[in-house]
Amino acid sequence: MTEWNDTSPILQSSGGDLKSYSSIVDERPQPTNIDGDSNTSSRANQSITYRHLLVWPAAFIFISAYNLTFNAFGQFVYIKLQNENFPDIKVNKTTAFCEVNTSSVNFKIQEDVQQKAAVWGIYFYLAGGIASIVSNFVFGAYTDRFGRKFLFIIPCIGTLLRTGAAVVGIHFDLPLYFYLPWFFVEGCTGQIFNIFQISYLYVADITIPGKQRSLGIVAIELAIGLGSALPALVVGYILDLTESFLLPYYISVGLILLSLFLMITLPETFPKEIRNERKYSSPFENVKDATDLFCSNSNKGRRWMYIVTLEAFMFTAYDAFGRIAMEGLYLLNYPFCWNPTKLGIFGSLRMLFQQVVGMGMVKVLQYCMNDEMIAIAGCVSYAASFILEAYSTNDAMMYIGKKLF
Repeated sequence: MTEWNDTSPILQSSGGDLKSYSSIVDERPQPTNIDGDSNTSSRANQSITYRHLLVWPAAFIFISAYNLTFNAFGQFVYIKLQNENFPDIKVNKTTAFCEVNTSSVNFKIQEDVQQKAAVWGIYFYLAGGIASIVSNFVFGAYTDRFGRKFLFIIPCIGTLLRTGAAVVGIHFDLPLYFYLPWFFVEGCTGQIFNIFQISYLYVADITIPGKQRSLGIVAIELAIGLGSALPALVVGYILDLTESFLLPYYISVGLILLSLFLMITLPETFPKEIRNERKYSSPFENVKDATDLFCSNSNKGRRWMYIVTLEAFMFTAYDAFGRIAMEGLYLLNYPFCWNPTKLGIFGSLRMLFQQVVGMGMVKVLQYCMNDEMIAIAGCVSYAASFILEAYSTNDAMMYIGKKLF
């Protein structure tokens, strides 16, 4: 049985001869500082240059572009369905009609529109989400064979195709089922989640363990936080001022192209001289290595803790993304009747509090709790915010739920 310690690799083939990133971390080209002074000796003297630092703006720009369309599309679906059910009642092209008389026929129709929008949201999530789970697993496993850069470029192309198709669909007012295959195409390229995993992996390649790597990871977290918060605010104001759903998509296309250019210019951090050290007997060998983490006898020990942690993260992620999608529908309707600007401000503040205040609270709680208790406390507070939000009847209660929990 394998003896485990804090430096044991996660992935290990049954024969024990796997040359993955984690098992050759001491042999791979080690980072040097930007001035060219090597931190450690290495076989292939790879220098860390300013081009490597482009990973942070590239990640921020892509995440911003993705969230521009993510925030706009939920409102677009709702208003499109509402216009089909209320052809003679419109506030403007981007603001939903909100009936406050709960006994009227219009209120019943409005509730039906809300339900239809929620169902369509599920269809879009399934179309992209199921494919994304598989592609993230597969593509992530192949970074040891093909390097890192390809995993930046593939999801970028998928999101560009989905965004471009949405421009066509919105311009020609095509039916909602037109968008489903494009969500599936994007899911096959990993969606935004492949960008998350490759950004962290790239930072691990160009930093050394300790404060340098912690700083790099914090920078990626900041890129994710700002890239999620700012687009929510921008989309709200754009929809209110221009009354057009196309403008956020035009901006998104431009940002995706810019991020794609930056990703192409990134240097490869896992070069061929290291990748070629292992000879593969099958094109599916990398997938087998990844699945061995969950089922191989050679990985017994702490594996169950990894699986439990992964499941906890998965359920939390489902809650987070599902909440964002359904929350918009909830706030567009009675008793809130929010417009796009209010939705944007609320969504932006929510993300800022989660990323900035939340990360700060983790540091504070570490003085009196271990990591496991912090995770449990976070889940409890998250559940409490759901309960408070469900019973909210005014704006103040919604904001209190976000700030306190």
